[in-house]
Amino acid sequence: MNELRKIRRLVDKLINDMENDSAVDFLGNPSRQDLQLLTIESFIQDKVGLFESDLMTAKDMVETLTDERYASYLHVNADNFTPMKVGKMFKKLIDKGIDHGNRSRCTAYNPAGNQRMLILRDSARYNTMSASMVYNEYQVQIEQCRYNNENTQQTAN
Repeated sequence: MNELRKIRRLVDKLINDMENDSAVDFLGNPSRQDLQLLTIESFIQDKVGLFESDLMTAKDMVETLTDERYASYLHVNADNFTPMKVGKMFKKLIDKGIDHGNRSRCTAYNPAGNQRMLILRDSARYNTMSASMVYNEYQVQIEQCRYNNENTQQTAN
């Protein structure tokens, strides 16, 4: 993860100072998709907003990624994130193995029907739970994150 933080700092420097030739030489010309993946990974690592939860939906991710309070964490325009794109990008993060097997996807059951869950951390734990248990855990965690975010925002005001 130390390497990821180094890359993140370099990308930040590149974005903030496009005239920095050494950063451009090192990174080449990162694609928008690379920057989107880096943004999602940064939000996960730093537990930004709802990313504090181990379990999220793609819609939850988009909610945080497009929240103007977290604009300073973005490496790309927030308009580039949709639930479908985020779900595909999360799968790419899993496929790249950046997480060392700690992330996965699963289906959780809620009364309205099945829902795709994105497991950000500790996938071994959640993959042993039933679909309804995963959904219940998701509800507890996401509500706690929302409460924490509201209290942080109120304290800042």
